[in-house]
Amino acid sequence: MSGLSSLIYISYGPFSFDKQILSIIVGVLLTGICKAIPVMLFSPKQFIRKPSQWLHYINDYRATLSAANNFAFNYCVKRIRDTDVQGIDLSSWRICFNGSEHISAKIIEEFNEKFTNIGFDEKAMLPCYGLAEATLAVTISDKDAKPNVFSFDSKAMYEDCLAKECQDKSKNSIKLVSLGNVDSNTEIKIEKSCGEEAEEGKIGEIIIKGKSLFSNYLNSKDECLRDGWFATGDLGFIYKNNLFITGRKKDLIIINGRHYLPSEIEKTVINKEYAGIKACVAFSVYELNNEDEKLALVIETVISKEDLLLDIIKKIKNNIFEEVGVRVKYIFATRKIERTINGKVRRQDCKLKYTNMINKKLKSKQN
Repeated sequence: MSGLSSLIYISYGPFSFDKQILSIIVGVLLTGICKAIPVMLFSPKQFIRKPSQWLHYINDYRATLSAANNFAFNYCVKRIRDTDVQGIDLSSWRICFNGSEHISAKIIEEFNEKFTNIGFDEKAMLPCYGLAEATLAVTISDKDAKPNVFSFDSKAMYEDCLAKECQDKSKNSIKLVSLGNVDSNTEIKIEKSCGEEAEEGKIGEIIIKGKSLFSNYLNSKDECLRDGWFATGDLGFIYKNNLFITGRKKDLIIINGRHYLPSEIEKTVINKEYAGIKACVAFSVYELNNEDEKLALVIETVISKEDLLLDIIKKIKNNIFEEVGVRVKYIFATRKIERTINGKVRRQDCKLKYTNMINKKLKSKQN
């Protein structure tokens, strides 16, 4: 990377999180710098209390490398005031990995808009895809280039599981961020449910093969690789040699034959910025003695007034039906949605908890 003679790494994440170690290694590979690298870590709790501290540390230590996820970038946009970062300079920050969860084009745009005026370079943002089983990195966006964003037709995606490019401002468009080219040391294929390789633009499960791939899980008696290929459990597609992720296979919502992405349903809620709604998580549930999936939503809110909460829930249901075309049957409100150590919502835990709650109530009514 031109003009970069040293690496200084800063992160709010625990060093036990594999992304921390691999971010440093990949940074070395991108820059060709092979020497001792200063590493500065601070508490995730400190980041949550005061996210501007992350940017202050980057300024104070002239950090060149730092990594985060969609949650962190959005948290900075929402929580940091202009006065909180007055006088700091982010021009030293040359590598900014963005991964670990769904990457929002809107949040990248908002982060750039908010922080480019204090030196953040849009080209530093590198959307990427990786997993521990591949020693993390699978694809990384081109350095020294802005993130590559495409618009796709939502109807084709929901009904045909097909990525069909469309105009940016089309009513039914979905913006997805490229996670880099598939021309990497790791082989990448998209596999259809029948086991055949999918054609370009067709959504299926991402399978990978390469020298950095693990051989098996510790103490596991089951074979995890098939002819050297590993099924990641992630859904995505390849388009114009770019890799795109649409979600997790186990999280896919199928209602009346249409495929819905939880991230798109959640984005519909978050983008409306309802007062008092901090986050949400979407998933499908099976009701007792009913084989059809129903859409459920959990919203994280501080609202306690029942009439106000019911009014917002009604608006959310109408909004999702108008924009996504699917009806929400259940919406639950909670003070805090459970998350992983790196900020991801525990979707499957939510699904299990609220499915059990729904069916317990249905069973009591039957009795």
